[in-house]
Amino acid sequence: MEKDLDRPVAYLICGKVGSGKTTYATRLAAQTQAPVFSIDAWMATLFGADTPASGVGRPIDFAWYAERVDRCEAMIWELCKQQVAQHRSVVLDLGFLRMARRKKFVEWAAAAGADAQLHLLEVDITTRRERVAARNRLRTGTFSFAVTDEMFDFAETLFEPLDATEMHQVVPPVQVCRTA
Repeated sequence: MEKDLDRPVAYLICGKVGSGKTTYATRLAAQTQAPVFSIDAWMATLFGADTPASGVGRPIDFAWYAERVDRCEAMIWELCKQQVAQHRSVVLDLGFLRMARRKKFVEWAAAAGADAQLHLLEVDITTRRERVAARNRLRTGTFSFAVTDEMFDFAETLFEPLDATEMHQVVPPVQVCRTA
């Protein structure tokens, strides 16, 4: 099947916490002249002041976060559809930790008339923890909110690796970036 070069692309940036998704998405957006939509910025801006306290002895309220992430992603996709309708590509820095979420966005892209391209960032856990600690300390660059050790560890449990079937479902094929 020949690729339509005029077709917009939804670039899905996938990776664990601290893998460099936002940095990579920003670079890709500049290269492709596509707007970038980052879930961390949306969550921090819209819900940062309302975030329930967590900490030692208090678990993260996953349902609270999940509901708001879903709302943000629905609005982000509405904006993306407008871009795609104008033949513009979009860069989605939404984490894509779960297979079902990746599949949903691939399907949404196809329905909107865009190709989906999944960029997987794989970085070792030690490097990712160091990056998160530095980002928390410096509060510059891609910092949107502090990521606690508890949040980092919790997010680790959410990530579902791409399986062989999923890797081959995305057209064009998945591009793997080992470092960000």
